[in-house]
Formats: sequence, structure tokens, C-alpha cells
Amino acid sequence: MQQGDKLLFEKRLKLDQFPPNTLSIVFLLLAFLTVPFATALSNFVGASFINIFLSVAGVPIVLMSLGLGVRGYLIFYYYPWRLKRSTGKDVYVLMAKETRGVEAPK
Repeated sequence: MQQGDKLLFEKRLKLDQFPPNTLSIVFLLLAFLTVPFATALSNFVGASFINIFLSVAGVPIVLMSLGLGVRGYLIFYYYPWRLKRSTGKDVYVLMAKETRGVEAPK
């Protein structure tokens, strides 16, 4: 099931959980382009210019956080729920790639 979603999201839809570097550069450039309009923008939005600047420049970080959150939700909640629903057995998600001397509960 995870391989199917990986194929769908990463190969067919070209979605990545981290935003591309060009997007980060564009938003940082956009934030710097708002500097000449700091006073007018602050009066229009009603917040200090520092908050506006950081909000615009921080959009790629927010997108990265959302991508990691969605991936974590899929791996730790959605896939185990679907497997339990289809097989009727409990599903345990191991958070390590290797297990040394640890057995899954029976």
C-alpha cells in the first residue's frame, strides 16, 4: 500500500514532501521586494513589517512542515488503520530500520 502511494505521489503526481529550492528562493526574493513598501504594507495589513516579512519568507518552511505532517499521518495512522481493516489483525509500526533482539508483541 505504501509503495502504491509512493508511486502515485512521487512518480505520477510529482509531489515531494520538501518544497524545491527555487520555491524557497522565490519567496525569499518576494519578501525582500516588499521592503520598499514596508510602511504602506504595515498600514494595510495592520501588523508590523517584521511579521509580514517573516510570514512571506517562511512559506517554504510551512510547506515542508505540512509535508512531513501528512507523511507521518499516513505512515503512523492511515496505513495501519487500512491494514487492520482489511486483515483484521493489529498492526505495529516499527520506527527503526533495524531491530536487534526485539520481537514484535504477540
